[in-house]
Amino acid sequence: MADRYWVGGAGTWNSANTANWSDTSGGAGGFSVPTINDDVYFDLLSSAVGYIVTTPSDTTSMLCRSLNVAGPATGTLTFSNTNSTVRISGNLTHAAAGVVWGSSVGLVFVSTTTGNTITTNGFLFQNSHVFNGVGGEWTLQDSVTVASNRALTLTNGSLNLNGNTFTCGLFSSNVNTTRTLAFGTGKIVLTGNNTSVLSLSAVNLTVSGSRRIELNYAGAVGTRTLGLVASVTEDTAFDFYVLAGTDIVTTTGNARGARDLDFTGFAGTYTMNPGTTVGIFGNLKFSAGMTLSAATIGLEFRGSTGTQTVTADGKTFDFPVGVASTGSIVKFVEALTLGATRTLTLTSGTVEFLAGSTNTAGTFIIAGSPSITLQSSIPGTQYTLSQASNTVDATNMTVSDSNAAGGAMWNAYVDQGNTDAGNNNGWDFGASPQASYEITYRLRSFSTPRRF
Repeated sequence: MADRYWVGGAGTWNSANTANWSDTSGGAGGFSVPTINDDVYFDLLSSAVGYIVTTPSDTTSMLCRSLNVAGPATGTLTFSNTNSTVRISGNLTHAAAGVVWGSSVGLVFVSTTTGNTITTNGFLFQNSHVFNGVGGEWTLQDSVTVASNRALTLTNGSLNLNGNTFTCGLFSSNVNTTRTLAFGTGKIVLTGNNTSVLSLSAVNLTVSGSRRIELNYAGAVGTRTLGLVASVTEDTAFDFYVLAGTDIVTTTGNARGARDLDFTGFAGTYTMNPGTTVGIFGNLKFSAGMTLSAATIGLEFRGSTGTQTVTADGKTFDFPVGVASTGSIVKFVEALTLGATRTLTLTSGTVEFLAGSTNTAGTFIIAGSPSITLQSSIPGTQYTLSQASNTVDATNMTVSDSNAAGGAMWNAYVDQGNTDAGNNNGWDFGASPQASYEITYRLRSFSTPRRF
């Protein structure tokens, strides 16, 4: 392990050039090229004026333990723009200004130990950041900003935002390796557009803290895709806030989901690509200025505790909606309207409808598994469920303050596990036809004279 200082101004950082490396700041060149175990310094004595460091087109020549970068006293230090990689096994400390990185010079953090730090002093990077060290850990000392067409990639190890903001074009962690992402009170801000701004696998991913991811592109160009792949659970789901834009935002992938999904400030179109249902473990909020596309695959609320609020802001949900929570209350804060061909499926948890509202769906499926509770936001004040035709056969349901209407027949037979909790209209809480038949059959069998 040694210190290596760049000296002599312009030169090439590769595995052969020793002329620009010294063992002291401003010292004589001719020392060995730094290895993955050496600390590298670019400082005020590397050159008196601006200079260019040429970077080779490979991923093995530029190595260091800690990388410490500052510009010259006058002018700019420029790392030339070629397809190359600086591999860093320790810390990164970067000056606020006086440095230009070529956009194709990637920074790859490869430490396999804990305790590494990243300090940027507000510098705007034009290159991607990759964290790929088994067992490695990196903690931000301040916020990091990467250009809107560049990525944050977490492949192995633990990234601790430490309450700071990591701003980048896109975030990728679409692998099954062991990773940890600790937000604290921090957040990730995605500035990219017309691309997949998120590509994520939840397998072997540990998430803690705020889990907040913001999308703040404010233009109208293209489609931003949130690609949630693999098995997203409540423990690995993120909060997504789409803060701006008049473009298209779409969710895609297998077993995709979110904790909070909030479109406040968005005025574009939200679409759900065919695949699997989008699971919501927290709150859902649409905005007045946005548009919802029709879809055959829809949303399902899956929270385990507390209250999940659903704010439609006057929107018709022209896609299926389901409630399959394991302990939360799913609260519709305004009337829920589904498209005429769409189904509202209620299987578990508690659903709270707005008192006085009329909630409409093409089809209601109410089949508790194990049980489903329907209630009003104001106990004693009814809400209306409306289906135009056919029959609703509820099972394992506890219902109160419900007015069942719209032309359909509403059956909540007590022998099918249903409970009338009071103040209900339009429901048939009698015995099912099968139960009535069995009772009649038994009575008739008992009363039939027998000959001996």
